[in-house]
Amino acid sequence: MRAKSEESARPRRGRVGEGRRWLVFGLVALGLLVVSVSGALVTVSTTDPSRPGSDQGSAVDPGATPRPSATPDSVVTRADGSTVETSAGTIVIRPAAPEGDVVVYFHGAGQTATTVLDDPETSALVDSLVRAGYTVASRDAGGNSWGDDSSVRDYVDLVADVRPAGPRAHVFFVAESMGAVAAAQVAARTDVSAWAAVYPVCDLASIVDPVLRSQIVAAYGESAPAGRSPVAWPDVPVATWASPDDTVVDAEVNGAACTARVGGDFTSTVGEHGDASNFDAASVLRFFSEHGGLGVTQ
Repeated sequence: MRAKSEESARPRRGRVGEGRRWLVFGLVALGLLVVSVSGALVTVSTTDPSRPGSDQGSAVDPGATPRPSATPDSVVTRADGSTVETSAGTIVIRPAAPEGDVVVYFHGAGQTATTVLDDPETSALVDSLVRAGYTVASRDAGGNSWGDDSSVRDYVDLVADVRPAGPRAHVFFVAESMGAVAAAQVAARTDVSAWAAVYPVCDLASIVDPVLRSQIVAAYGESAPAGRSPVAWPDVPVATWASPDDTVVDAEVNGAACTARVGGDFTSTVGEHGDASNFDAASVLRFFSEHGGLGVTQ
């Protein structure tokens, strides 16, 4: 509350002055009462834990990405007419003529929400989705969180924030590497039509790189947390791309094994982790179209 000015004209002595003084005191007290009640109401509103897309009555996670406001911090219109909305660790890219369907992108280790804009392979895939009419959303979700509970809640909230209205609209996921650990859990908790996994991680115990293992320990307190070694993939249509030459994420133990368990589509690619052959935009579009998404040619 802004401090009140102490400069005021002194009332004259005597009963008239005393009356004025008590009148001023009464008005000030009334003002303080109104401010106090208003502040209490605001506090109740902003700390309500029952948020759309999250568990009813759960406490607000202090480590979670803040939910974006209805008005983004910035909106940039690109040459093709699409817009990039940025707010609170969240990126939402909307096509010039949105068709209703939404893709949520789950980033990999060492990446953030901006990966959909500044990584060459990822942005090329995302641009193809946007040109086809999809709205694409991404979130920081704790950075190197490796699918911990906080990041899963972050993504559940994001899905709720961007979910299109109408029974014919669909939500799809694209998960890259580490992002698949969270994506599999979110897909089990939300209504998603299908998801695409790019050299996905599904077994944290299989990660041997010392830097990545230290990130996993930082997120969980251990290197092979229960329930993520491996993480169960839900019975949701999935298509996976991974290379046997990948020395960072073992394709056989992760992508191939977890895809086979749910009867998904596995495509063997080439090259090391991050190779462009894993980002097959045409195949992703075709796969989404087969599961209710927008047509391949838009």
